[in-house]
Formats: sequence, C-alpha cells, structure tokens
Amino acid sequence: MGGEKRFSIRLLGTPKLFWNGKQVSIQRRMARILVYYLACQHSDVSRSELMNLLWPEELNARRNLRDLLSKLRSELPSPDLIITDRDWIRLDFDQTEVDVLVFEEAYRQLTLPFLSLENRPLPEPVFEKMISAVNMWDAPQFMNGISILDNDDLETWLSDKHQVLLDHRLDLMLRLSSHLTNTHDWDGALQWLDEIVALDDHFQYPKAVYARLDALYHLERLNQALDYARQVEEVWGPEGLANYTSQFKMLVERIQKERSSRPANRPAFSKKTAPLVPFTGQTEVMEQLRKAFFRGNMVCLTGVAGIGKSRIIQEFEQQFAKNAFFVKLCCLRVEKDILFHPLVDWMRKEVAPEQWKKMESFWVAQLQPILPELQRILPLSSMTYDSMVDNQRRSIFEAIRQLLIQIANNRKIVIVLDDAHWSDAETIAFLDYLFLRGFFEESGLLINAFREMETTAHFKEFLQVRSWQNQMIPLTVQPVRVEDVSQIALSVLRAPISSKAANQLMDATGGVPLFVIESLRAIIELSIQQVNGMWQRIPLSGVVHAVFRDQLGRLSSNARQILNSAAVIGREFTFSFLSSATGLDNLTLVSGLEELQEQGFIRLSQSPYAENQYCFCQQLLQEVASLEISETRRQMIFLHLAQMLESELEARPNDPILISRAAAYYADGGQSLKAFRYWLKAAKLKIFSGDGRTSFEAYQNAQMIVRTRGFDISHEQIYELYVGWGEQALLRYDMGTANECFNNAILEGQRRSDDLLLGSGYSGMAHLYAMRGLPVQAAQYAERAIYYLRDGPLDELIKARTRQSIFSAQQSNITQALIEIDNALQLANLAATPAECYALTNAYHQATILFILHADIPDALKFARKTADLAAESGVSELKLKAELGLAMAAFAGGQNLLAMQHCGTAMQLSEANYIWWYALQTTLLAAKISLALGRSSNCLEHIQNAMNLADLYQNQHVHGDLFNLKGKLYLSFGDYKTALACFEEGLLLSRQMQVMAINQHGLGLTRCLLGDLDGGLFQLREAIRVFELWGLRKYEWEARAHLALILYQNGQVENALNEITRVTAESVRMGTAGAGSASAYIQAMEAIKQEKPVFAREAIQNLMDMANREGGLWLRWHAVHLGVLACKNLNQPIEDCLLKQEEVLVLLGQMQSKEIVAQLDPENPPIVALT
Repeated sequence: MGGEKRFSIRLLGTPKLFWNGKQVSIQRRMARILVYYLACQHSDVSRSELMNLLWPEELNARRNLRDLLSKLRSELPSPDLIITDRDWIRLDFDQTEVDVLVFEEAYRQLTLPFLSLENRPLPEPVFEKMISAVNMWDAPQFMNGISILDNDDLETWLSDKHQVLLDHRLDLMLRLSSHLTNTHDWDGALQWLDEIVALDDHFQYPKAVYARLDALYHLERLNQALDYARQVEEVWGPEGLANYTSQFKMLVERIQKERSSRPANRPAFSKKTAPLVPFTGQTEVMEQLRKAFFRGNMVCLTGVAGIGKSRIIQEFEQQFAKNAFFVKLCCLRVEKDILFHPLVDWMRKEVAPEQWKKMESFWVAQLQPILPELQRILPLSSMTYDSMVDNQRRSIFEAIRQLLIQIANNRKIVIVLDDAHWSDAETIAFLDYLFLRGFFEESGLLINAFREMETTAHFKEFLQVRSWQNQMIPLTVQPVRVEDVSQIALSVLRAPISSKAANQLMDATGGVPLFVIESLRAIIELSIQQVNGMWQRIPLSGVVHAVFRDQLGRLSSNARQILNSAAVIGREFTFSFLSSATGLDNLTLVSGLEELQEQGFIRLSQSPYAENQYCFCQQLLQEVASLEISETRRQMIFLHLAQMLESELEARPNDPILISRAAAYYADGGQSLKAFRYWLKAAKLKIFSGDGRTSFEAYQNAQMIVRTRGFDISHEQIYELYVGWGEQALLRYDMGTANECFNNAILEGQRRSDDLLLGSGYSGMAHLYAMRGLPVQAAQYAERAIYYLRDGPLDELIKARTRQSIFSAQQSNITQALIEIDNALQLANLAATPAECYALTNAYHQATILFILHADIPDALKFARKTADLAAESGVSELKLKAELGLAMAAFAGGQNLLAMQHCGTAMQLSEANYIWWYALQTTLLAAKISLALGRSSNCLEHIQNAMNLADLYQNQHVHGDLFNLKGKLYLSFGDYKTALACFEEGLLLSRQMQVMAINQHGLGLTRCLLGDLDGGLFQLREAIRVFELWGLRKYEWEARAHLALILYQNGQVENALNEITRVTAESVRMGTAGAGSASAYIQAMEAIKQEKPVFAREAIQNLMDMANREGGLWLRWHAVHLGVLACKNLNQPIEDCLLKQEEVLVLLGQMQSKEIVAQLDPENPPIVALT
C-alpha cells in the first residue's frame, strides 16, 4: 500500500480524472488539455514546445503558459502534481497513473518477437494480460468527445495519437483472435474479428477480413460467409486485400462448392463446429480415447448431465481422428421406443442420394422397411420390417454395415452412440452384431456416451456380455478442476477472475462445465458485481434449473423428500437433523441417502468420533431442491429442527453455535419471540467465546425481529440488546449503530425510571463522544453514568470508572487518569462473573497505557501481563487483542523492540481476523514506531502509509498528528531537517490532543535548533517540557529533557546540559524506559574524549553499545561506533577497526532506507533524536 498512486488519468475513451478513487474535474478547458497532453508524454516537455503547440505565433505565449500553470495548480487536488524545472515541465508520475502510458507499456511487452508467432496459442498469463490491456478502453476513441477545432496543431496531435493507440489496440485484438483460432474457439475469435473490422476505418487490416471469413466457414455459417464475401468485394474492391486477395478468393470458392454439395436436410451439427468456450482439462480421458482409437473396440464414456461428454468426443475428433469417418448416432428420450431411431435419423440426414446410388441395390432393398423413402431414389419392391424374423433382421444389420464400409472408403470408422441410455433395443442389437462380426477390431471404434443411472435394461445387458467385456474401456468423466474453472471464466467473461471467485464458482456448480458456463452467462446478464474478489451471489440459470429438475424427477418419492428437507436445513446436514426434519424411519432414511449418494447429489464427510456429515455436491442443486418445497412444509421443518436443538441444549445450555442455530430456525419457523430470546443469549455467549463479530450480527438479528414484530421486551432484554450491541458497535467504530443503541437505552431508562439503563446508556454515550474527539462532553456523560451506577452492577461501574480515566488521558491529564483508573482497580477483588472479569480486563489494559505514558515501565508490564492472563482465561478475541497490544506497547516502552514486534504481529492478526479496524490502525502505528527504533526506515514508512490509508478509509483523523510526528522523526534521523520540520508542522496542525500537540512542538523545537534557530527552538522545547510535566507525561518529558541537554551540550553550555541530563537519567534508568541513559552516556563519552580520559570514554561507549545490543537499535549502535572513531582520533589510537564497524552500521541502515528518503546519511553526524 505504501507506493499507491493517488492521481489517476483515464484517456482511453472519455477523459476522466480521479483523486484517491473519487472523480474530480478541472473547469478550464485549456487547463484540461494541458493535463491530458502532459499525461501522454514519457519525459519532460519544454516550455517552448508547449507554447508553440498551445499558442502558435502569439507574442504573449510565455505569459499565457505561466498563467495557465498557476490556474491549473489551483484546480488540481494537489499543486505538487505539476513539476517545473527551469524550462521543463512534467507531471509527477510518482503520484500519477495514466492509462495511456500503462497501455503503451503493456503493448511493448506483449509484442515481443517470441509472442508474435501466430501459429501457436499464447501462454495463459500473456493471454490474460492482453485481454486486460484491450479492455482498458471504455470507448473506441482516444480522448472521446474532445475537439480542438481552433488549433490545427493540437488537432493533428490528437488525431495522430488516436491512430497510433488504435493501431496498437487492433494489433492486440488480432493476436487474440489468432490465439482463439489456434485453440479452436471460432466463436470467440469471430467476436474479436467483428470488432477489428468495425474499428478499421482506414482499411489497414485485410488479414482480419480474411480471418473473419475463415471463422464463418469453420462455424458452418456458409450463407453468412458468402454474404460477407460479397460485401468485402464491394467495399475493398477485387484486389483490395493485398497479400490476402488470392487466399480470400480460394476460400470463397471452397465455401461455394461445399454449400452447393450439402444436402438440403443436413443439420446444423458439423465436425468443424467448436463451442464458444475453449476446451480445458480432461487430459487423462483424452489420452485414453487416443489409445483406444488406435487399438479399436469399445469405450464407455460415462458422466452426469452437463459434464462435457459430447464436447470430449468433438475434441477427440479434431485432435486425433480428423481423417476418420465419424458416425454420430443421437438417441432421444422421446424416441427411445422407436426401433433403429438413431440409425434412421443418421441415414436420413447424412447419407446423400449419390451414396445410395453407388450401393448395391440388394443391400438398399434390405433397408426399405426402415427407410421407405428409398423408393423415391431407387425402384424397389415393397417390404415391411418384422423384428421377429431373424433373417430379415440380420439382413438389415448387414446392409447398414455395408453402407458404413462404402461411405468410409477405407477410412477408420468411429461410431458414437450419444445419450446411449435412451437407445432402443434394435440399435443395441445392431451394435451387438457389429461386435460379433469383429467390425471394430478391423475398422474402428465404438464410443458409448451415457449417464449410468439412466440406462435402459437392454443397454445394460449389452454392456454385460462377457465375450467383449475385456475389449471395453470404461471412462468416467470427472468434474473439472478449479484451474479449469478459471480458464472457462476467462473465455466467457473476457477477463481473469480471482482464486476466490473461481472457488466460489466451483462450489456452486461442482465443476460441471455446462453449469459453470451457464452460471457465468447469468452473471453477465444480471450484471452481478464482485465484492472482495467474490460475486455477491451465483445466480441459478434457467438451463441449470431445468437439468436439475429433470434429475430430481427421476428420484424415488422418499429420496426426493429427503433432498428437499436437506435443502431447507442447509448446505451441510446430519442424519439426526434429517430424521427430525422428515419424520421418516431410520431404514427409509438410510435407503434414501444411499440413493442420493449413488446419483451424485450428496457426498459423505466422515470425521473420527463424530456423527457423519452430509453435504450437497453443488450449491445450485441445494437452491433448486429448496425451491421445490412449499412454505408451509418449510416452516414445519424449521420448527422440528428448532425443537430438536432445544433437546440438545439441555445437555449443552451454553453452546453459542447451537443457540444461534435454534434462533435462526425459530425465526424461519415463525416463532419470533423465541428467536429473539435465543439471539440475545447467543450474542452474549459469543462475546465470551471470543467471537465478537458474530455477536454483533446476532444483536442485529434480534433488533430486526423487534422492529418487524413490534412486541414488548423486558428491562433485562432492553439492557442486553441495546447496551450489549452498542458496546460491540463501539469496538468496531460503528458510530451510527452505537449512538442509536445507547440513545434507545437512555430513552427506555427514562420511560421506566431504570437506573441501570440510564447509567449504562450514559456510559456508552460518554465513550462514543470520546471516540469522536469530544472529551469534555464525554466527561459530563461519564459523571451522569457514575451517579446512576453508584449501586452497581459491578461490571458497569468498573466500565464507567475506566472510561473516566480514558477521558482524562484524552485531555492529556495523566495524573488524574491514574487516580481514576486506581478507583476502578479497587473493585478488582470483587470481580467474579464473566462480564465483571471482562470489564476488569479492559481496566487493566487502560492501566498499562497510562503507566507507559507515566514512564512507569515495571507497573506497565505488570498490568500488561494481568491483561494477558485474564484474556487467556476468558478466551475473548477482543481481550486477547488488547493484551497483545498492551504487551507490545510495554515491551517497546522498555526497549525490548524485537519482542514488541512479535506481540505487534499477533495483535495485527487478531485485529484483522475480527475485523476491528481501530486496533489494526493502532497496531500499525506501533509497528511503525518499533521499525524506526530498529532502523528499518523502509518498513516504518510503509506502516505510516498503511495507517494513513486506513484512517482515511474510515474517515478518522485522530492519529494523523502521531503519524506526521513519526514521519518527522524519521527524516530527522536521516538529517533531512527541512522535510522533518514540514512534517512536525503538519502534525501540529492535525493534532487533536494536548499531548500530541506537545510532542510535535518538541519535534519542531529540536529541528529548529538543528537548523540554527537556537532561541526559537529552545523556547519550543521548553514549552513542550512544561506541558509534559504539568500533565504527568513523564515518558515524553524525559525524552524532551534529554534532547534539550544534548542541544545545550552541542552549543557549548556544558554545565547546563549536565544539570539537565542528571535530572533525567537517574529516574529513567530506574523506571527502565527505552534508551534510558543513552544521552547521558553520549555526553560522558564526549567529555572523556575531550579531557583525554580513555578509561572513562571506553566505559561510556561500552554502556551505549550494550544498550544498543540489548534494544536492537541501529541508531544507538551508530552513536557508539562513531564515538569510538572520535576516541581513536583524539587519543591517537588505531582507528581502522572502528571505521570498519561504522561502515557496517551505515551499510545496514542504507539497505533498510526507503526510496522516498533521498537524503544520504552523514558518517560524522549520527542523529541525536535517537538518544534519550
């Protein structure tokens, strides 16, 4: 997040400007044109170029440009977006993203020579990137809608730039069409070619014209192809296609010839036709088919509806059997009782009259009983077919065999019996006859494609004949993988999808290709959007619904009842739940479940020592099954389930999951009062089970029931609902919900004269106002809360007193805050219930923060550990988060930086897992401080930027003062005093609390002293110290006094410096604060060096080095080795070792230096800001 660009310029289509994702506008037309022109330049633009372009031959051009730049800066979201350097002007591309430049860079990468070989498919990542590049355009025209009629030079630039970019786009689209052609996706290729032809106004892409005709030919749209050929001749002329003219004419002749020879009744199916979506997956099945083709005999291809059996056969034909003679016999459910129906349909549609005339009349005569229309072709005697006459039956079989051999003309024959489960007995008998004659061993392959659960009796008998079972290869088509789902989505949506979306689609469809494709088309049709990389829902398309309904119709009545009831329960269900929902006896239930498993509707998930769990194989199947059940029966099922859960709750009365499910079932079953009670109980239990997020949702559900049903609730229920929900809303910084909840509690308390509702409501409002940055109003509410809660309950009293302490701390009055937290902690021995321990844990956490600010590290660590102990006992995620954050803060304050970073990482994980963004923000801020202390400047800046982004996202400005202060310290450490000064000034401006204002004033004073403004700097430093001392902020006070002493020392006021540092060192060392005594050690070492006292110098330097090693800080180590260098120089000792150590430290700091920090470290000037 650290390098995110804030300004975005979109010119590929209608021009648009965005700042932080929100559209902005520039009112002046010429100012807009200037921004657009600069955005398209890869390098700086000279002023003379802009003057000649915008105001050619005008004497005042330079003044016009200067005025325009001034006005433009005033209209831009940030004036720094325009950078001027003497005679050169450019946009700040570190902050700006321009789609034109991104597109041009993508084009450069995607047109490398090895990617331009059009006779092979593109690598998948390249294909995805190419689609993304083409889809960057939201309109066909560059800078669509912009016209500059009064300036010929600008019009020429606009026109030329448009043509160059359009050519790039058309080149990419043409390569995409070639890729799809190579993968046999002719429909997909045709879509791109249509767009290319439509956009090619200058007739520069004859290849696209030829490729479009070729695609129409392969899709068997011959009439459309011939119409298109005539249009091309009219528009392009007879020789207008350049190198493609002869190829185009040859292809037109081929189309004309094939069109004239095609039978009038020929169906739309063709061997050349390929579906819209490219084939993916199923490599093992394809390999088995290839081997079977060369070996001969029979393949049984089985799989559920929509799994892709027909598609596999088509791909097999295109890849391995192009020269074979394919006989596709299609069985239909409505004709399954008509003898020979797939064979008759094939002969009528595929056998041309010329073929019948070539055949011996004897064999043609044998087929007359099943094909009476043969009399129109050849004069034959009248015959009828009787299946009981075996000789006649065999004659027909042999006649068909002769026909196949004749048409095949010595080619290998592949007979495909598609949907073989609907085949008739005579067709199966014919195939049996071919096997007995050894037809497939000699001439080819039989592929039976069928659904195993729907086969007819005679087809089953055919498969079980022992004589050829050893020649049969069973192949089951499995669902595609997640990776294949992603590829299908890419083809349908023309854009890649995330892994989350692919898994979501896989879960909904079970990996059945037809369901995946239809679901994606429904997503397009309904314009369903994605949230966090997933669709809001996967819609149920009409095709998928029809397929599932057809499958459900073939289930037994018991199995269907079980499936419908299971759909009401949810995606997963158990035997016991089904038993309650259906009321069926165990044997019937077992039988129905086995049937559903055999049909592939559900699957079993076994776990050791647990009841078997069943699950729908497809989410969409559950949706269809749920639609099949009436509302009356649905409510009855929910009530049965709720009553069953109530019996389970007798054994586990405090199980939040069971209680939540019971609440949901009672709500769906129409028992709203019971549902409300259970939701309240679930919400409370979920807080103490460590699941605050679902607790918040449970409160929402309870509130929804109250609003919808409007029944009266008791005083206890009002407290649990509004106060409990309000506390969870505060935790998640949901101000609106918290305000509504606590206001409702206060109103109900006033109506009922209830002290608990009034006190807890005022307590919550106090915290709410504090979070809004209004501590005075918060303190007033807190006083009212204490008054109403004076007699308890204990948890609310501890909570109110803790909040009083928080408000005092917000006003920077740490002394008063410590008194108030002590009042809360005096009640610690009385805490016994989970709610009381919960409140006490929060009090301990507040005490940790206060003792850190008061520089009492031992007590801070003591209360941090108490917080962690109670949090571990409770198991509440929120408390664990606060405990980890408190331990991190205490460790950092005590100089244990690496340990602090470990606790910080755990706190961040907990805050992200529980969606508590406020603590994620606090943890990120702390991580930035620790990174700075360790010398990891790059990490520090990244954390600062992340924190700023998070604060801006949630519109919270409370931490900006801290963040800019931290940024100022970072630049101060690198010697960039001017940037540091600007950061401290910005931090002071954005500060909301007195202590934050004071620490920024401290930074300003120190920086001004370093810049040479000693009087002004010392004044600000002393003012900051006065504030810290007044409010008991000893941590900041001691740090500021140490810096004051160092400034005095550097400016020759040695005695004053020693007096100042002496006051600080003893106390800070005793309290164990981070870096305690480092400033004193520095001054002692410098004095010893000046006075040529090597023993004292080495001792002070070693103390500083020990501190650096203990805390892991590179800045302190730099000070120690630099002092060593100075000591060696002044005392005439060997210096090489010290210089080497200093170089090592500087290299380490340089390696961790952020690119944003351009200042170079001065080896002779380690930062005094690191000393305290």
